Amino acid sequence: MLVTDCHCNVIEENWKDIARNAWAGYLNDGRGVLRVNTGRTDTVSPRPLMFYQPLTLGLTEDEREMAETYDPTKEVVVCVVDCNGRHTCKASHLELTPPAVYAQSERVPVFD
Repeated sequence: MLVTDCHCNVIEENWKDIARNAWAGYLNDGRGVLRVNTGRTDTVSPRPLMFYQPLTLGLTEDEREMAETYDPTKEVVVCVVDCNGRHTCKASHLELTPPAVYAQSERVPVFD
């Protein structure tokens, strides 16, 4: 069960990729935000572009506050960017935590 403080289908539909990439980013760079760009027009891939932005690199004040207070073993700070702008929220899954998804992954996480 996915739990967010926003109701975003993009997060639900891509939770495993989001959780895996967020945990990899946290392991490599510490706290941060996973950016999910759904407004791409430069590719035919149906998967959104994702990248991890560490706390130390140019987050907005709201993003920084969320990134400083979330529990990375249970939550992800996700910023969804689409043609209507962006929305940042904390998201979690009761069973598929970021470390669990990362551990179950059969491939090395790839930031598309």
